[in-house]
Amino acid sequence: MGSFAQDLKYGIRNLARHPGFAAAAMATLALGIAANTTVFSMVDAILLESLPYTDPGRLVSVYETDGRGNASPLSAPDFVDWTSSNHVFDGTAAVAFGGGGTITGTDQPERVLGVFVSPEFFPLLGVAPALGHGFADKDEANAVILSYSVWQRRFAGDPDIVGKKVTLSDAGCTVAGVLPREFYFLNRRIELWRPLHFTADQLRHRDQRFLTVTARLKPGVTSGQAQRELLLLAQRSDKTRSARVVSLRDDLVQGIRRTLLLLFGAVAFVLLIAVANIANLLLARAASREKEFAIRAALGAGRARIIRQLLTESMLVAGCGCVMGILLAAWGVRFLVAVVPNEYRVAIVGSDRIGIHGAVLAFSAGLSVLTALLSGLAPALILAARNPQSSLKIGRVESHGRGGRRLHSVLVVSEVALTLVLLIGAALLIQSFSRLQGVNPGYSRDNILTMRVFLADSRYPKPAQQVAFFEQVLRRIESLPGVETASVVNYLPVDSNLRHFTIEGRPASPRRAGSQ
Repeated sequence: MGSFAQDLKYGIRNLARHPGFAAAAMATLALGIAANTTVFSMVDAILLESLPYTDPGRLVSVYETDGRGNASPLSAPDFVDWTSSNHVFDGTAAVAFGGGGTITGTDQPERVLGVFVSPEFFPLLGVAPALGHGFADKDEANAVILSYSVWQRRFAGDPDIVGKKVTLSDAGCTVAGVLPREFYFLNRRIELWRPLHFTADQLRHRDQRFLTVTARLKPGVTSGQAQRELLLLAQRSDKTRSARVVSLRDDLVQGIRRTLLLLFGAVAFVLLIAVANIANLLLARAASREKEFAIRAALGAGRARIIRQLLTESMLVAGCGCVMGILLAAWGVRFLVAVVPNEYRVAIVGSDRIGIHGAVLAFSAGLSVLTALLSGLAPALILAARNPQSSLKIGRVESHGRGGRRLHSVLVVSEVALTLVLLIGAALLIQSFSRLQGVNPGYSRDNILTMRVFLADSRYPKPAQQVAFFEQVLRRIESLPGVETASVVNYLPVDSNLRHFTIEGRPASPRRAGSQ
């Protein structure tokens, strides 16, 4: 322990005598560690951390697929049949979109996204409301469960909210409960949950596919086994139909997993370049200290002691670089969270957990140890292997030696190769982005304003009433000064929810299963 403390003190003094080298090495490592720590904080929160449900590893998403392999939601009769006939699930639950509405009666009206869920939904996930209770079969359609954020934002955290009436799209609803702060499903934009009840028409038609289905596997049952059983159930009504069972975690992150992994690979290349730079710097310094270590060897210092001294110094550099990198990463995480629009951030599972916490700090510490070993071990071994007698002879000091020159060449070639890979990848991404920006959407975007209008079913229950409302709105808008024309459409062009469209004057394209 005493010898290690001596090595540490000597390493600190030696780095203090060469502030330029120390600053360059630490800054280089800090940038590499900061980039990796920032991206890992996203990877950990989105891809690695467990979902906030009971035993999430057994939760799966269930889809129907057609002969082409296109996945689609389930219909009500399929959900009922598959739930009652399977032998692989401990339970199933269905979710249907469209349960949201406009909350009025408190402050300004606010449109809130909501879903309908079957009574088994919350017990299946193992989630109990923080206030009140979940849904039961006897619950009427006007019951509603609030998210924690809506409870705080719209009702000021009223502890007596359970049982009170709220106005949702001009209809009265009774608050059954409030969910815990950390709960979410699919994404955090969903803030209302209402009980799901199938109509007689929905139970008769298998082509009305609108249910997102989640199930819990029985112990010992795999997703593959469940998929094979559901395949047999699907083909009872249609031989061309099939089923797909995927992990709920994989289903929730499938849209962002590849992007995060590619980004993580890119910053790993940045760290490797930093490690190669530090190794070259240490190799150059080792050559200038050859006589110093030759004298120490002549005085009795063994090779292990010399290697330990050099590794201690590289660990000091890596440790300081790690601290600086974590500080930069903390700023980088805050910057990313600030620049990403909230509407996109809340749609990403786990985005609220992105930050510098225990697992991320452990990753950064491990990364600093690894970089210290990778950058410092090879120069230390080469220097410790040199003959101290030849190093002490005047005029025989070589800059690197054969092994050092070979290592220097390998490091330089590695840096150039990694840098070229990153530059080519960055150039391709910039080119792709530039082309996307220049794509002609097929319509003029200049001087166009859009707005969303939601009609309450209770006030406009019939399609004719809805049509009359929008016709009146269009006439009033067109009469405004500066307005040339106005129109109404279900979805804006290239809207992410638009999966099927027709062009006036052209034949309609064939619709695929699950299209809208």
